[in-house]
Amino acid sequence: MTSTVITGRQIGNGTITDVNIAAGNKDGLPSVVSLRSLGTGSLQSCAGNDSRLSGGTSTSFCLGNGYITCSVVSSALTISIKTLSGSDPSSSSPVSLQFRNSTDSNGTLLSATITAATSLTIPSGATLGVVSGKAFNVWIVGISDGSTGFKLGAVLTTSNGVTMPLRDYQIVSTIAVSGSSNSVQTIYTSGSASSVGMRFLGFLSWSSGLTTAGTWVVPTKIQNFTPGCSLPGETIQLRRTTSSTTTTGTTIIPTDGTIPQISEGDAYLSLAIVPTLASSILYVSVDVTLAKSNVDNMTTAIFRDSTANAIPGGVRAVLIALATAICKINYTADYQLAGSTSSTTFWLRAGGGASGTTTFNGAGGSQFWGGALSSTMSIEEIMA
Repeated sequence: MTSTVITGRQIGNGTITDVNIAAGNKDGLPSVVSLRSLGTGSLQSCAGNDSRLSGGTSTSFCLGNGYITCSVVSSALTISIKTLSGSDPSSSSPVSLQFRNSTDSNGTLLSATITAATSLTIPSGATLGVVSGKAFNVWIVGISDGSTGFKLGAVLTTSNGVTMPLRDYQIVSTIAVSGSSNSVQTIYTSGSASSVGMRFLGFLSWSSGLTTAGTWVVPTKIQNFTPGCSLPGETIQLRRTTSSTTTTGTTIIPTDGTIPQISEGDAYLSLAIVPTLASSILYVSVDVTLAKSNVDNMTTAIFRDSTANAIPGGVRAVLIALATAICKINYTADYQLAGSTSSTTFWLRAGGGASGTTTFNGAGGSQFWGGALSSTMSIEEIMA
């Protein structure tokens, strides 16, 4: 038989439909290669908007068929759970979540199925421990012991750079929310609960804070919890710079009762960071090698951007008791609130308390050990 090649022909649009496909090639058993039609049959495929895909039980630790949202009325903050379609949970479209067992020695998982409107209102005047004018996060959690039902909770986990070590594996207790709910690192719920399992649902963030703590406004960010979302106290990013260059300076930092100024000492290290969240905590650490041409107090100071004063906890001083002796100074300054998501730069300046020459990464103005001697600065961004 001679083969014939047909070119220049097209199948008319819509001329071949499912009725033209042999029955044996459609909706076969799972072990049979075949085409699948859309429908509700056991061997058919379901469409992406099929109602059966909503309201199922979650097999992960995120909300199944749901998300958190919030609103503000008369300066009161209301956090709610909605279904993926934006409506309140119901028996026909429930939201689900899994919890650890409320008994530490029991590793089984408990499931909560939410079938009705669920919310938590933080009354106007209740601060949760928020400080006016400072960026912050409020974490939203769900609690359940598998028998007393599901509750929403809210907690301010970080205050003055100290973060509550809150994790999903913990058994927690909560306090009923009221107009006097003003304590930081306290989980507030609609009605108290004792020794229950907890799940993180997400966080609300106010990048500029509240003008008056307790007078709530809509947050600048609503983040539902998803895999990869940093938890309170976890590192979001770490920036680091290292220098092995040997340089010298003669500008002093007076040994007196004043805060070191950005015009004092000489700059030896700088590092910029772009914070992920304005509410984040920044920790700046330095490990610096210095020497002085004479016996003197050697002072180091960390500055932020063009602010005149050294940052809190950013100053250290040592006595160099031998001329040209090399000293090592390393420390972490007190926490800094990121304050914005714009780039911010930290500077390390150093100088003696009296005239003379300071050498960075060396002594007597000379490099030691072939450049292997180095100094570093790092900035760590921590989730608040």
